[in-house]
Parts: sequence; structure tokens; C-alpha cells
Amino acid sequence: MIGWFVTAVLAVFLNPLDSEEDRRKNFQDRLLANCVINFILWPAILPSLLERRRFLRDIRSGKKPGWIVLEKGEESGQVWHLSDGTEFSASVSTSGESSKPANISADYEDESLTGKIHYQVRMIAPTPQPSSEWRPLIFTPRGPKPDTDNDEAPDDYIADRYEASVKLARGKYEVAFQVPNRAGKIETCSPLILIVSDSSDYDL
Repeated sequence: MIGWFVTAVLAVFLNPLDSEEDRRKNFQDRLLANCVINFILWPAILPSLLERRRFLRDIRSGKKPGWIVLEKGEESGQVWHLSDGTEFSASVSTSGESSKPANISADYEDESLTGKIHYQVRMIAPTPQPSSEWRPLIFTPRGPKPDTDNDEAPDDYIADRYEASVKLARGKYEVAFQVPNRAGKIETCSPLILIVSDSSDYDL
């Protein structure tokens, strides 16, 4: 019982991405939620909480660079609604190894829209760099609706139609998009955050 309660308290206080202000907000609600979640899972959760605490300590002490984690408010995927209501979504990701290209994917909610979408990257850490040129995402039209008996075909069918693969040096990047709305007006979407790092960066 004590271990369960201690684990819940640690989960409230030791989130590496929480600021001091976050920890003060809604303390009672957050503690109650963590008590419920940890009622059964606490023996497995406690070691991961302690590892997370150690990881945060390494970042604060400078043993690990702070840019290898997303800050509060930073997102690697998002949905935007353009000025005319057009819905557009995008995401950025890596394989976890900086030697391999990063992936950028995007699409309209409305499949009838096929405008030319461009992206731009800018390193913001560890050393800020100028923005790249705007580059086009590669558009691949979807084929006919797949046979449901083929397990892999539905995954290919629902994949984003706009993609790019780009080789980047280790670091944290902003990835912005220029997207034509339904009327053809180009709009710039707020940037996503892409972290290009290695799996060894997260070893304890």
C-alpha cells in the first residue's frame, strides 16, 4: 500500500516535462488519477519513474543535451484548419538513428485536394541555423480501395499521400509547411518539432 501511494506521488512530481507551475496546478486531481492508474501497476511503474527522474537529472546537470526531448507545447504531429476551414495534418519522425533519413508526411482530410505542399526545416538546437529553402513534398495518389482480404493493402491505402525523406545532422529542428487551401491561397502552418538523435542518447 505504501509503495503504491509513493509511486502515485512520484508520478505527479517527477514528470521531466512538467514545470514548477505545472506541478502546482490541479494537484489533487492529478494525484487521484495517478492513484487509480497505479493501483495495480505500481510495481512495474516505480522503476520507470526512477529512471525518468535520473534522465531528467542528467539533462539538468548537462550530462545529456536538453534538446533530445520535446519541451512543453512542442509537437511532432498536428492538425491545422486553414482560413477557409480546409483541414490539413502532418507529422515528422525518425527511426531513432541519426544515420538514417528523417520522415515527413502530410495530407489533406479531403482527398479531392491535391495542391503542391512545401516544407522547410531549420535547426534550432544545439546550434541554431538559417532555414532551408522551401522544398516540395512528394505526392503519391491513392489507388482504388483495397481488397479487405489483403492485410497489408489497407495500410498502404490510408497512408499519407505527401511524403519526404531527408537526411539531417543530429539536432532539434522546426519543420514548417506551406499549404494551398481549397481556393489555392498559400498558407504557412506553425512548425512541428523534429528531433534527430541516436538511441544511445537515451541510455542511462
